[in-house]
Amino acid sequence: MQLMLSLLVFVLYFLLLLVYLISRKKSHFTVIDYFFLFFSLQFGPHAAFPYFFFPMFENNNLWAYSSEESKNMYFICLALGYIGIAVGFIIGNIINLRSKNQTVQAPNFFPSGYKNSRVILFSILYILVFVYFGTTQTLLNFFNYLISNSPYTYNELRYILTESSKLTGFTRFSITVFLFSVLVSTFFIKKEMGVKKSINMIIALAVFFLCALQMSKLGTIYYALLTLLIAIHVKSSIYDYNFFKSNLILALSVTIITISAMIYFQYSSIFHSVDKYSFIFSLLAYRVFFSNSDGLVLFLDLYPRINDYTYFNNVGLIATIFDLKFEESSTEVAKHFLGLSFDSVDSVTSIQSGYVAFSYASFGLLGVFFMSIIVGWIIVFLTRISLRFNNIMDKSAFTASVGLSTYFLSSSPLHTALLSQGLALIPILFYFKHKLKS
Repeated sequence: MQLMLSLLVFVLYFLLLLVYLISRKKSHFTVIDYFFLFFSLQFGPHAAFPYFFFPMFENNNLWAYSSEESKNMYFICLALGYIGIAVGFIIGNIINLRSKNQTVQAPNFFPSGYKNSRVILFSILYILVFVYFGTTQTLLNFFNYLISNSPYTYNELRYILTESSKLTGFTRFSITVFLFSVLVSTFFIKKEMGVKKSINMIIALAVFFLCALQMSKLGTIYYALLTLLIAIHVKSSIYDYNFFKSNLILALSVTIITISAMIYFQYSSIFHSVDKYSFIFSLLAYRVFFSNSDGLVLFLDLYPRINDYTYFNNVGLIATIFDLKFEESSTEVAKHFLGLSFDSVDSVTSIQSGYVAFSYASFGLLGVFFMSIIVGWIIVFLTRISLRFNNIMDKSAFTASVGLSTYFLSSSPLHTALLSQGLALIPILFYFKHKLKS
């Protein structure tokens, strides 16, 4: 039975691949390409054979916790996700064809091009706000930890001293990314340094260290990769698309090396009892290719067999406005199946499985299908916008920052990816920054 379902899901993925190839721009690497790359890493063809791949990771294998019924539902969720995204791509392309002769005009809140003094001014004010809330002390705590002179543990620095700041948590992958991207993009536009470029880069680094730095792998990797991708986009716009393709391999290689180094740093204390090289390889492979798809089955076990569907209770803002009981499905799954509580720092965790799992926890199979359509349409819409910028710097900054934000669709709820993780907020900020060309 599961083999037949696997083959069905496998075929549907390649149908989605066909729709994607028809939808993408042949001479550009745009938002839709970033999305498909990140989505395929976690929910690609390998996800169709969980009973083969997941047991390879004994220490992380969540598939082993789930019931047979949930395992069968896993394949249905993937199938509906693939079909929904393909339908969303098609709808987005149809809308694009109908509106291809229309233009999009945006208020020129920030001057476009190289003269971005208002961006610099706003960035300085933005930094001052974070300094007022004590991020300089957080940065000092991180430095003391690195030189082994800190009274705090790794988890205390990660969860209490950093994640307790709601301001930092909400803006790290949205407003901060926008400012950082715009400032960094100017650095790569010409060979000579220049005073303006140097000032932009210094302020960009200050924005990262004082407004985004966190004691985890994701934040550091995200901003390092963002910088590299912006540079590649700028240079490929000046040269040609082949420049981007060749340097994308470099970007991915640097990312893998960086993740491996940070895994080594984080888990170095246990290497006396395990083979460090096999541990790093296993954890790296699991996190990159399997962690989010593996966790999906636990959501299928919990909803609605044990807990009722959350509906809109899963969205904190809606739950607050309408006085509903907030239920974050990712933490509910962790507490129920893994026995994890949230009463202490050392046990803070959640199961992240992307918009697919959260859509199912909220509305069931219909939720997965319709949310996938919405996701597909959003990706095509953002891709269209990325092709309409009227200067290289902002086009590169937009494509890299929004494209990188599509990663969160494979790990977070749709509403979280849109707001605090920047998928909608970054485009809105760019909309107010300068005009787009038709």
